[in-house]
Amino acid sequence: MVTPHADVASGRFTEAEFAADLAEVLQGEASPEYGDPLEFFRRTHFTGGLRQLLLNALRRLSGEGGDPVVELQTAFGGGKTHSMLALYHLFGGRVDPHEVPGLEEVLKEAGLARVPTARRAVLVGTALDPAKPRSKPEGLLVHTLWGEMAYQLGGVEGYRLVEEGDRRGVAPGSDTLKELFDRFAPALILMDEWVAYLRNLHGEDLPAGTFDQNLTFAQALTEAAKRSRRTLLVALHARLRRRGGGRAGAGGPLQAPERFWPAGVRVAARHPG
Repeated sequence: MVTPHADVASGRFTEAEFAADLAEVLQGEASPEYGDPLEFFRRTHFTGGLRQLLLNALRRLSGEGGDPVVELQTAFGGGKTHSMLALYHLFGGRVDPHEVPGLEEVLKEAGLARVPTARRAVLVGTALDPAKPRSKPEGLLVHTLWGEMAYQLGGVEGYRLVEEGDRRGVAPGSDTLKELFDRFAPALILMDEWVAYLRNLHGEDLPAGTFDQNLTFAQALTEAAKRSRRTLLVALHARLRRRGGGRAGAGGPLQAPERFWPAGVRVAARHPG
């Protein structure tokens, strides 16, 4: 017999309240069910896929092996955002393994005594506006995905490593990104709805850089994650196809299907949400 959650049993459940949104969590706007780490895990069942995802992340962010790049492959509504939120909360330094049923067993299997606290960057393509630079409390204006990622990982110090490329819309190389990751390790990067972001790169002078520069960033990002021992990149599996031209909307509309990652980039592992 399964006892339903109190919200369901009482009739207070609404589907919209239980729709996970990474951007809302990052901005502190999510309901406690998703925004509070303990409340989140209290409502989370450790499926086999989620257990393997967390196990890999624990090993990787502790420098004990693990796949550096994980591509989540789930259908719409299949738990991919929930899986990303589990990673986000687990490595935020606010979760006591003793308070999360099943987590101590995962730690034991990973051969670890504690959960490492990671620097986290969350990039949600539907929340970020390629045409609008984002102001930061220190007075910075961040233009690109790589600028946003660097700022989230290392604040002003992290942003300075990619500042020139951010201002010019030129993707940093994997050496620069590896330096960023090594300096602020353990580093966890979560990317969601990246294809939606690419579809908006239809202008020649957008602050976010061109379509091709963002593809170059994706390739450099995966290469740097592989080379940095305590860095983990987790992204939603998505497909796109471009016909001609170097920019979406400039003779190169996005269509499905084609691989999310640029040609030649091997995704190290895929986990169901």
